[in-house]
Amino acid sequence: MGKTAIILPSGTRFGRLTVLGRVPPTSPGQINWECRCDCGKIVVVTGGNLRRKNGTRSCRCLSRDRGRARRTHGRKPWRLYRAWTRMKNRCSNPTEIYWHGRGITVCPEWLTSYEAFRDWALANGYHANLSLDRIDNNGNYEPANCRWTTQRVQASNSRRPRAVIRSDGHRFSSIADATRATPRSMSSHISAVCRGVQKTHAGYVWSYA
Repeated sequence: MGKTAIILPSGTRFGRLTVLGRVPPTSPGQINWECRCDCGKIVVVTGGNLRRKNGTRSCRCLSRDRGRARRTHGRKPWRLYRAWTRMKNRCSNPTEIYWHGRGITVCPEWLTSYEAFRDWALANGYHANLSLDRIDNNGNYEPANCRWTTQRVQASNSRRPRAVIRSDGHRFSSIADATRATPRSMSSHISAVCRGVQKTHAGYVWSYA
């Protein structure tokens, strides 16, 4: 008996690609999906390539942009370019593990220009060992509300931890406690399940209490 085809709803995002719908296969047993890249190009990608962890995430423009960033800004600022793309994904892509999902946005200046974000970062304490942090955790990504800090400072600035429940009935006062008590678990993936981005993690379904 053949495998049941996995359905990808229209609008599902994988990196820069948005699923438009299923299209006829180009070879027996293959399942193809028509997708629109954020740059506007329409491409056809197999379901396996979309679902794979390091699968297709653009029409190839992502690789070109990364190459351009390395050529233009050098190896060290590539970390800064990655911080810029992650910042935008957290505000616009529901499939992103760290997606905020509570109305937080990126200011227009940074949203449309990596150079504007880069210039602000280099003038305001950027270092490869630091992370982008919002001073007001309920505020937007904008120059007046952002800084470069250590992970410890970021943790102290985070919102009050929310209790979570594991599908076996165990309740934990925070995701951090749940992670420590659950083998092979990661806090980011538990959070993703609680927010509906991911179905299960470490063999359990998770939910906020």
